[in-house]
Amino acid sequence: NPQPSIEVTPDVALKRKQLIDNTADDPTPPAPAKKPKPDPEASTTVTPKPATKHGSIPTAKALSVKSILVPRGERTRANVGQKDDSLLRMVCDCSLTGKVTELHFRKIPHSMIDWNSAYHISKINAWRNQIYGRAGQKAKSVTMWHELEELWFELYFHLSIAEARSRGILLPTAKQIRDAFNETFVGQVLQGKHGDDLAVRTERQSNAFASKFNRMFPQLRERLNKCVFGKSGDVFVPKISFGMMHRYKAMKAKLAAKGIKNKSEDSENTEEWQQFLAHFTDDKDAEAKQETKE
Repeated sequence: NPQPSIEVTPDVALKRKQLIDNTADDPTPPAPAKKPKPDPEASTTVTPKPATKHGSIPTAKALSVKSILVPRGERTRANVGQKDDSLLRMVCDCSLTGKVTELHFRKIPHSMIDWNSAYHISKINAWRNQIYGRAGQKAKSVTMWHELEELWFELYFHLSIAEARSRGILLPTAKQIRDAFNETFVGQVLQGKHGDDLAVRTERQSNAFASKFNRMFPQLRERLNKCVFGKSGDVFVPKISFGMMHRYKAMKAKLAAKGIKNKSEDSENTEEWQQFLAHFTDDKDAEAKQETKE
């Protein structure tokens, strides 16, 4: 098909002729087009990471590997009131060389260890657990909360409230409460619902203890906070024995028989409850742990 012709007007033709004439007479060559400068930020060049030098300091992630020292024998724990010097050393086999190594407990001088102290026992077990853990032998058993342990929490609040009403006190830290709790229970043998002996109670760790404690008895917690608000004094941590827990359990049963079951609201207004708290700690030194088992 024939292309349509383009009509050129005289004015357009004249302007083209003038442009050609001017270009031919001008000896100056046209300026070259400017090249754009490279943008350093837009560069896609990737600088390679320097090669890791041999012998450099390993990172924490590189160190989080199993220890080459593997403890011999079954996993055992120290118990309150049971002296066993063999627990102060651990015989381990090196998984690489087969060499036998003996590790020794050094947190407390051996001659100063009190085998009746829950604090000392917890230090020994923490050292042993660390060695087992590094070897990949984690403790998998989970100790369920016992009724007496929950009674301990309840008594902590009641006794603290009673003390705060008589004088100004400061509330203890979570660690101080946990230490007092472990002092009571670590190394003890409690009985289950069917009268069977349970495993020896071990130390409650911070996360598990805080999770349980923070959920227990919100009404009593609120009452205690109101009692200490605006006051000051010494830190008060009640000393709770097994005898006190059993007496408290008997008092709760007595009040329940009278139709008073809400210990957080109703029981404190009864004469029996007031007398109970007034004389509760009078003979605490005479309380023995003979009632450890239910």
